[in-house]
Amino acid sequence: MIHLDTYHMNIEEDDLVRPVRDAGDRLGYVHIGENHRGFLGSGHLDFTGFLAAHLATAAHA
Repeated sequence: MIHLDTYHMNIEEDDLVRPVRDAGDRLGYVHIGENHRGFLGSGHLDFTGFLAAHLATAAHA
């Protein structure tokens, strides 16, 4: 199983959507945190795209 963490993905990845799609049905855990560890929506991460990709992946599992 793969564990994705948006805080660290912000540092390492070009976007938040592609890793979710690449993980596919191997995605087991998701840790959601803002780029500055503040309240969700107060930073610059694309949670709309991330969550849409996650829901689309989960629907195909």
